[in-house]
Amino acid sequence: MLRRAAWGLAAISLAVALVSVIVFLVGTTGIRWPYFGEAETVFEAARLRAGLPLYVDPLVGAREYGVPYSRFYVTYPPLFALVVRLLPESVALVGSRIVSILAWAGSLAWLVASARPGCRRNAAASAIYVGGLWILANFAGTGRPDAFACALATFGLVRTIRRGRVDWLAALLLVLAPWTKPSLLGLPAGVLLFDALARRKVDGLLRALSVMVAIGLALGLATDGQVFVHSFLSMAQPLAFANWLANVPARAPFFFPLFALAIVFAWRRRSEHAAFVGLGAIVTATAWVLFSFAKTGSAANYWMEPCLAAIAVLAHVEGPYVFGKGGPVAAVATAMFVIYADVGAVEGSFSRLASYRREAVFLASARARCHAGPKDVITADVSGIELALNGRIIAPAYQMTYLALAGKYPVTLWLHDLESPRVHCHVRTSPLLDALPSIASYLNEELAPVAREGDLELLERRR
Repeated sequence: MLRRAAWGLAAISLAVALVSVIVFLVGTTGIRWPYFGEAETVFEAARLRAGLPLYVDPLVGAREYGVPYSRFYVTYPPLFALVVRLLPESVALVGSRIVSILAWAGSLAWLVASARPGCRRNAAASAIYVGGLWILANFAGTGRPDAFACALATFGLVRTIRRGRVDWLAALLLVLAPWTKPSLLGLPAGVLLFDALARRKVDGLLRALSVMVAIGLALGLATDGQVFVHSFLSMAQPLAFANWLANVPARAPFFFPLFALAIVFAWRRRSEHAAFVGLGAIVTATAWVLFSFAKTGSAANYWMEPCLAAIAVLAHVEGPYVFGKGGPVAAVATAMFVIYADVGAVEGSFSRLASYRREAVFLASARARCHAGPKDVITADVSGIELALNGRIIAPAYQMTYLALAGKYPVTLWLHDLESPRVHCHVRTSPLLDALPSIASYLNEELAPVAREGDLELLERRR
């Protein structure tokens, strides 16, 4: 009785969390303001669609929009922006989100569909669990390149496992993943390295190296080398142990049991190519993200990579645990784990659905609230709000703040743009700009608060 009840509760919890995430995605895809990384991608795609130069020196600025000029470093290599460029401008933001959702859901579905028959139950349970985690869906539901890059890596991993080697298509998929989202390195590196070790052949590594060089040369020649400069500077935030502490301890309980289970399964069957490659994928992906969480700006999207690696292992490697079929100890432990995680997932889905709706209404009225005319500019300390209110990014504050602190971007130029007569209002979401005293002083002395919604504070230029 206890065994059946525990497995039943675990199954119900998984279903409820997944449904709540679906409700969240359906309810927010068309209304939430653009997220960091999403705003940059959509803005860059718009410039490509309009035939405007993408790589512009921020000291000169993109001048097509008038003053203040748009000043930015292109955040990621433009592969996903080229995909978003294919969408009509009127639906580019929502369309990019749908592409990301389909990429994320497609990755999870493919891992289940391609699973070995004896592993399908574990594959389905783990995929539903991961799909029902709001902290991952919150990123998968944005037009960032994370989900798209994860899909590339996942299909490359599964192809390698099923073919027993890294062929040309698998190499292409694995290499395209970090070229799409540079932080996604662990899974592809683990697959390539452990495949070479398992087969005692380096042909897969050589294929991947050839593809990597070819893509690098193509992007370098097409951008006059600026793709490397911009990508480095846009992601040049410092490492700090405080960042690691903010990201890992609170969220590790949602993921580590899944990772540990996958590692145990793979280790037990490590003499098999599929298990050994899967072991490499999960170990290197986990190690890489644990290191990366020390980077300023790291967030829950980093967990997506090792989650997919773990599901891939459980989908292709049999072990002593089968969801729904174990004894009372396994049943109770599973139920406690998924319920603990899913309670937070359900709460996150519905609370953020409500807050995103309130913020959307607030931003829709921001121009009227701060008496800004249709041609006035509203700046913000997040690029997504600038894109939502102006149709363009003025300066991605997160990116530029850390460059300014490192002496790689002049604060005086930024302040000059903020003082432009066309800048009538500012939206503050955090104390980020307090790190730059001259800008903080200007915002506090020359602008006055007029309205607030949650973390969003609207400031208007004093008359």
